[in-house]
Amino acid sequence: MRKQLLYLFILLVSFLCGCTQQDKTAQIEELMGELYNQGKFNGAIMVSENNELVYSKGFGFADFEKKIPFQTYTSMDAGSMAKTFTALGIYILEQRDVLSTNDRVANHIDSFPYDGITIEHLLNHTSGLVSEDFVFNQAEEGNVIDNDFFLKVITDSVPSLLSEPGSKFQYNGINYILLAIIIEKLTGNSYNQFIKAKIADSLQITDWFLRPARLEDWPKDRTKGYKKVNDSLQPSDLEDYEGFYGDCNLFFSASDLLKWSQSFYANTIIDSTRLNELLKTKSSISGLNALHWYVLEDENQFHFTGHWKGFYTMVYFDTNRKRSIVYVSNTSIEYGLRPQLVTQLLSILNNTPGQLTQPNPINPAKENINSASYNVEKIGVVHFTESDGQLNIAIGANTYNMYEVGENYFYVPSIDLWIWFSNTTEEGFTINCSDIYGIKRTHQ
Repeated sequence: MRKQLLYLFILLVSFLCGCTQQDKTAQIEELMGELYNQGKFNGAIMVSENNELVYSKGFGFADFEKKIPFQTYTSMDAGSMAKTFTALGIYILEQRDVLSTNDRVANHIDSFPYDGITIEHLLNHTSGLVSEDFVFNQAEEGNVIDNDFFLKVITDSVPSLLSEPGSKFQYNGINYILLAIIIEKLTGNSYNQFIKAKIADSLQITDWFLRPARLEDWPKDRTKGYKKVNDSLQPSDLEDYEGFYGDCNLFFSASDLLKWSQSFYANTIIDSTRLNELLKTKSSISGLNALHWYVLEDENQFHFTGHWKGFYTMVYFDTNRKRSIVYVSNTSIEYGLRPQLVTQLLSILNNTPGQLTQPNPINPAKENINSASYNVEKIGVVHFTESDGQLNIAIGANTYNMYEVGENYFYVPSIDLWIWFSNTTEEGFTINCSDIYGIKRTHQ
């Protein structure tokens, strides 16, 4: 009798859990279907919890001209998501005692002209090196821009550092291009071969590839990027002649990136103790950890994004709940929706449903926002400053660059914060600060 009751109890629990998961799946389907029907989402999304798939679906087209459907196995440009692979690659070499992150870069790249820059400075974007634009401005039209070209420009020109190494966060792809060069020099393999052998094959990531430098050399139909202009889609596609890597130019599917996110709580690549240390090692001057993921204060939730032209990628994972959210889009998903989509999905998973907001940003006079400090809920006191046309936000002791990415939308890459201003009264305005965990506001 006791065994029968236990069996019935197990069946009941299984049934209730199944109903809960089915309910979550239905809610996600309703949310995504509505966004797709409104023209706000085109791409693929995958959600898992306790390593079980909750939702998986593609929407729309990878190529609107050819009517190629967008599937969960469709590969697209994941932008800066490549940096998370490069960072782990460096720590794989560290685990093998091939390098130390305290090593000077010049120890491994003979021609590198800056003695004070270490591998750790590259990893956490505190090298002080000039931006990629310095290199792009010296490229000749019709020539491939590859990693060797980046290194040659730096070593030949030796531009002055923008800041003392280790003193200031400056998001810069050159740092990760140099890390890719170091990986190749120390392993004797191409970056592509290294990622395949040490990461992709181990995780059974199968849809990924490193893009060819020339678009004409593409081996198959590719996912194309678009942007909305007056409610119609216009091309916002890849650049030709891009042969550099380490910081970007890796293509992944939603399925690939789901496996990537799950690997951080399955501990399948490097020693689990070391992996946990790296996940929880957060920079003192940015929101990034050692493996190039934004980390929440509870040190269990992590995320990172990739953005280039019409392409946008979001990967979130919770190591405590073994939960992952991945979505990819090729139609310049609205800025306000990018973090809020994860917020909504988390609300569904947590059984605390909320509603998407419709931001209506304004551009207040700069003298208005520069004139005072503001206490933003759950963030604290913030202050806006302007220097040489660059708008900055100071939070506590740190100051971060704000980049205007859309009409009156600002993005802060060092802490993955979206900022816009909206009207509340004739005299005042509201400061809106949004990340994937919700919107924080203060009314002025």
